[in-house]
Amino acid sequence: MTVIAIKAAPVEMTVAELVDALGAAIAVEAAATEKRKEIRAAIESLGNGEYDGVIFRATVSTGPVKRIVPALVRELLSADDVALVEVTKDETRVSCKSRKT
Repeated sequence: MTVIAIKAAPVEMTVAELVDALGAAIAVEAAATEKRKEIRAAIESLGNGEYDGVIFRATVSTGPVKRIVPALVRELLSADDVALVEVTKDETRVSCKSRKT
């Protein structure tokens, strides 16, 4: 059994406990993100303005925003041009999915 000490907590956890803690944190984050989207939509539906809570203030404003669309840039540039501005770097990815259905 491998036990790993993590900086964020004063306890040691096994690999299985670490994986399950990550999965639980992801589930909590997903639920919080969904709730945040629902609340944001409700505030957005109030229209432009400033809305005060006891601790926070929300501001709704509408205006033009310019963004670059990468897919359109790729269509307009040659493959050689795209290669000049693309950056490749190593990236570590960790995914975690529920084993129970």
